[in-house]
Amino acid sequence: MREAGLSLREIAHRVNRNVSTVLRCWSKWSEEGVQHRRRGSGRPRRTTDREERRLRLLATRDRFSTTRSIANDWMRAQNEEEIDQDMINELDGNNRQQCVVIDQQRSSFRPIRAGVPQGSILGPLLYSIYTSTFAKYLKFTNCHFYAADTQIYYSFFPTNVERACEEMNNDIERLHTIATKHSLCLNPTKTDLILFGPKRYRMDLTLPMPFGTLPIYEENGKIVSQSVAIARYVAKKVGLTGDNNWEDLEIDAMVDTINDLRIKLSGIYEEKNEKRKQDLKTTHLTETIPFYLERLNNIAEKNGGFLVAGKCFVLDMASLIKLTYFDIKGLAEPIRLLLKYGQIEFEDIRISKEDWPEQKPSKPFGQLPIYQENDKLAWQSTAICRYVAKKVKLAGSNDWEDLEIDAVVDTYRDLNHKVGEYNRETNSERKQQLKESLLNETIPFYLKRLDNIAKENNGYLALKKLTWADIYFYALLERFAQVYPQIFVEYINLARVRKNVHIILQKCI
Repeated sequence: MREAGLSLREIAHRVNRNVSTVLRCWSKWSEEGVQHRRRGSGRPRRTTDREERRLRLLATRDRFSTTRSIANDWMRAQNEEEIDQDMINELDGNNRQQCVVIDQQRSSFRPIRAGVPQGSILGPLLYSIYTSTFAKYLKFTNCHFYAADTQIYYSFFPTNVERACEEMNNDIERLHTIATKHSLCLNPTKTDLILFGPKRYRMDLTLPMPFGTLPIYEENGKIVSQSVAIARYVAKKVGLTGDNNWEDLEIDAMVDTINDLRIKLSGIYEEKNEKRKQDLKTTHLTETIPFYLERLNNIAEKNGGFLVAGKCFVLDMASLIKLTYFDIKGLAEPIRLLLKYGQIEFEDIRISKEDWPEQKPSKPFGQLPIYQENDKLAWQSTAICRYVAKKVKLAGSNDWEDLEIDAVVDTYRDLNHKVGEYNRETNSERKQQLKESLLNETIPFYLKRLDNIAKENNGYLALKKLTWADIYFYALLERFAQVYPQIFVEYINLARVRKNVHIILQKCI
């Protein structure tokens, strides 16, 4: 066909093989005049063609035969003196032995009690037998077998994603059932999901993932994302949270601190420029990691091997509260607004940039804001917001409602983190690339989904009423609007959130 003028792709389509296989056969034919393997180029054969045909007959006669029963059938069918004893020993699992070689060091031989003999015709034969009927169990999908790979594929429109996921999962469950019945195991580590289609459709797919991210937690038909929020919710179910709001604040501050370290380290893997990647790695190894681990180690030593202190008393509304931050709105603004909403008096301590280098070493993890209540300190702005929200009754009324609020806040934090990367970038060329990516992809992706959430919740971001997620969103808008000023023109439901929060705060402050 190649000599007749057909392309490799056309030949591959006709013979139902991939292009690389056709290319390899054609190259071999062009160079050697043959396309089959040379004799002796593979593993030495232990059986003749006639013996292999007989083995196939014995194996296919009873699909659930063991290697030992096949060996017994073989011996009954022939004269025992005429049989190659080595071959029978390989079929007989009781006589096989194996060792392990690592760095030229050989272990002692140990007997193998089960399994198909390595190099035997039974390997590919039994695999083909056991998987040959997979196709008839697939109700919604199609499949393609190639050597040891099984491909299941499904075609659908972007509007039918949930149905597609449900039907594909049903077929996979059927395969799992029949595989288990035949003592086979599906290997999830070698299983991949590949989504094909135009980028504009893949971006807009209404997958059962609120923001197209993993992990996803589902309970009674309700779905929520954000790993830290999910972990906090599950911790409440299993009794691993604090006994009061302050203990919860201490735990949240520690979790958010560890997450800060994770985000800083993730920059190494996301950076594509090798020189900048090496610089980041050096900085983290010599500065960032020692800085965090030294303080975490001191906290663990102080708390007897744990990261959070033991019991503490419940604080009342009359506690002396101090909030320390820079002389700007920034990350402290949501905390200030929450305290003002609850009409809780607090000392608003503001540090100038000139005084910060001197005070930085005395602060936990060298960062602000710092929240002080009586003689106790806490850091991490989101953890503080969550604690204050409980005091002013802007948290959820149950664990699931808290999870919904946390998921929205953490999603907005993800978006703010991406905007922060743009603001911190000093290289003008890379800064322009980040800006284009933000304006054309990242920001529309997040805001479209947040706008839908606001629409579903009647102008709020959770629970169809004011929660601390709305105040958190409102307080950090100024920084975000500098990058994307048209936010309230294109996303009218987010504009409703801002308006609702503004009206409520005006009445309280």
